[in-house]
Amino acid sequence: VSHELRTPLTVIQGYVEALGDEEMSEQAAQFVSVALEHCERLGRMIDEVLEVSRLERGVAQRPIDWSPVVLSDTLKAVLPPLRAEAAVKGLQLTETVQDVPPLPGDERLLQQLLHNLVENAVKFTPRDGHVDVTLGSDADEVCLRVRDDGIGIPRELHDRIFEKFFAVDAGRTRAHAGAGI
Repeated sequence: VSHELRTPLTVIQGYVEALGDEEMSEQAAQFVSVALEHCERLGRMIDEVLEVSRLERGVAQRPIDWSPVVLSDTLKAVLPPLRAEAAVKGLQLTETVQDVPPLPGDERLLQQLLHNLVENAVKFTPRDGHVDVTLGSDADEVCLRVRDDGIGIPRELHDRIFEKFFAVDAGRTRAHAGAGI
């Protein structure tokens, strides 16, 4: 399935990139840019679906590496590109990151989790909004909090948040990319 999806996408992306190298009007350049952005988005969505499938079968791209993870360092590595996305959108992204004890986990998967959490906050927060990321510890617990003033998730749907491919409301989220992973 991956090959069948990627082959036409790669061809489309190649032609769109070739168009981007040509002289064209500002509007045509904008159309090419949007088309290329959506090709890249579709590629990321294919990757997400394949990763979920591999994890469910226990055949990840590489074995899960259970080792101590310094979550504060992982979070600090995730934030810069998301800060750039927030700035483009006119959002204020603030962080309060304390050093916390290392946690057992796979750093790559935890990095992906942190990225998805903060990316969703940025994605669903309106222009001029705020996204606050806090990492700290309290007694024997590590607490990560991502707060925003975005559209939110109704309380009655909170128990479905971790369902595979669940999106809160297709009508509200259709304008935002994502496969609900």
